[in-house]
Amino acid sequence: MKQHVFDYEEVQEMATAVSLQRQLESIQRLMHMALGAALTFLLFALSGAVDYMGREGAILWLMLLFGPPAVSLLLLISPTWRLLPLNQRINPILLGLVVSWLATFVFYISSLSRYGAPLWLRMLYLLFTVGYMFGILGFGFFLRRRATAAESLFP
Repeated sequence: MKQHVFDYEEVQEMATAVSLQRQLESIQRLMHMALGAALTFLLFALSGAVDYMGREGAILWLMLLFGPPAVSLLLLISPTWRLLPLNQRINPILLGLVVSWLATFVFYISSLSRYGAPLWLRMLYLLFTVGYMFGILGFGFFLRRRATAAESLFP
């Protein structure tokens, strides 16, 4: 008589992957909302209206600077999120880093370029912002290449 053995760990892993997929969709929506907030904040900075935002503007800037990269780092290195393949997690990871870069760029536009900061400080921060952008681009190419290599490894 043939005996069937069920592997319950596999069933739990599948349920976890489905719930992680749903959470990933909500994280993707939140990252798009953060991108919209960063672009709106950028428009405020370009128009000069950031001066009138006060404490709320600083809190928004800090949330956009530190929140999305923390979520990106969690999606990248958390053992729970590693159950999903990298090609499904790569877009929210890069979107969080881009939102953070926009927050650094908004700080450069709104604070350093208007209030008579010394030239060396403005150039140093601009160098940091450009380096951060190139770092994100390089990290994105590395992740994309790693995700496509993992797909082609086992056809």
